Amino acid sequence: MTDKQTVKFGDICREVKLTTKDPIADGYERYIGLEHLDSGSLKIKRWGMIAEDNPSFTRVFKKGQILFGKRRPYLKKAGIAEFDGICSGDIIVIEPLAKAKGSNILPLILQTEQFWSWAVKTSTGSLSPRTKYKELSNFEIPSQDSSDIRRLLNAFDLAQCSLNLTNECLDSLKTLFHGFLLDSLSPKPHWVSVRLTDLGEVKGGRQRAPQHMDGEDIIQYLRPANIKRGKINLEDVLEMNFTPAEQDVYMLQSGDVLLVEGGEAEDVGDSAYFNLTGKYCFQNTLIRVRAYPEKISPRHLYWLLSFAHRSGGFLGIAAGTKIKHIGTKNTGSLSVSLPPESELNKICSALDVFENTLMALELKKNQVALVGRNLSSKIFN
Repeated sequence: MTDKQTVKFGDICREVKLTTKDPIADGYERYIGLEHLDSGSLKIKRWGMIAEDNPSFTRVFKKGQILFGKRRPYLKKAGIAEFDGICSGDIIVIEPLAKAKGSNILPLILQTEQFWSWAVKTSTGSLSPRTKYKELSNFEIPSQDSSDIRRLLNAFDLAQCSLNLTNECLDSLKTLFHGFLLDSLSPKPHWVSVRLTDLGEVKGGRQRAPQHMDGEDIIQYLRPANIKRGKINLEDVLEMNFTPAEQDVYMLQSGDVLLVEGGEAEDVGDSAYFNLTGKYCFQNTLIRVRAYPEKISPRHLYWLLSFAHRSGGFLGIAAGTKIKHIGTKNTGSLSVSLPPESELNKICSALDVFENTLMALELKKNQVALVGRNLSSKIFN
């Protein structure tokens, strides 16, 4: 790595393999699965209750130990336990060696790109790669002067404290926003009920098929993987051929509302407001709703459909058991409760303010997290 003297990851920590056959009898109440670990964050904010969910986990962890997600390490899932419990077998339990020099920098190491690159490099498997502690233990870390370590740790702790406070503000605002959305757009006696097709055009996307993979008009398209909780994610956008005639039908325009057509209950009807620059079409696993401008503002329509998703309105029209689908016909028939225009303007203006504030806090969170990562990277400078 560098010309400096190095120590190995396994020299400053060890894997803990304590198990339990009866966690409740042994005094454990909570469990952690991979779904409870947030990518890039050492703070564990969620967990499950053993008595309620009866997980099959047997691996024990103690407060202060590190929970490292060995499955799909590219997701960068690791956290520091703040309580005792049990965890998934896809989690490696690690604890610092108290007498080992430099063991107190473990939280910094877990925030570095170098460490996660090593975890990814040493993972095996195609669909669901996993790494092992044996491989992680060989990761090399430059030795640090004790005074440098203290300065780094102090700065890192301040950055983590700021990040935790920002996350708490963000979580509180999300809860407030969700409550306001449901309360403000819940039907009132003086509101009118209309079909969605009275407010906009409902259109399914183009099917992905082998014959569409090549051609002279390759264009990016959006699919459910790009829609999550009101946001459009462009980290994994695919392409296929759309002829000029097909582009006239499937090209997205600013103000279009995209709905996830099918999937797990929480995903069905998940909506996003399209306002991107560039050319994008959409797959048949999404439904596009394009507002009739003489009937309703696109932003107002977006909030009404967001309400339908969060309040369970789309689940009410979905077909299927575990994997549910709403389809264009059922979606078009969705009953929408419409407030008077002046009232709708006020509600949607407030929702826009909420969304803008959430976006600003998300940006701050990312900036603070970057500070922490930059501090951690100084270990390798």
